[in-house]
Amino acid sequence: MWYGVFAADASTWLVGATVAGLMMVGSVVAAFAGVLADPVQSRFGIHRRRLGRLLATVEEDVLGRGDRPFVAREHFYARLLDLWDAVASAFSMFRN
Repeated sequence: MWYGVFAADASTWLVGATVAGLMMVGSVVAAFAGVLADPVQSRFGIHRRRLGRLLATVEEDVLGRGDRPFVAREHFYARLLDLWDAVASAFSMFRN
């Protein structure tokens, strides 16, 4: 009786509309994520430290010393987590 009211399979249109809707919701969340993240980073002083490090590196580069390379470590952490996610996805895909 349940499957008579609710079909067990979804139409292609329904799947496409659901994916498109989830993508739109995700893009709105990503666009406004800074509204929550920036005050937290400002409170902990992350922005000021990163800006100071960048300005010190640019100053040394302009003065010709250039001994101090600027490295944004946060990007390395994000790529490491991306790699972890890819390995976990591949593992779960080949496990079954």
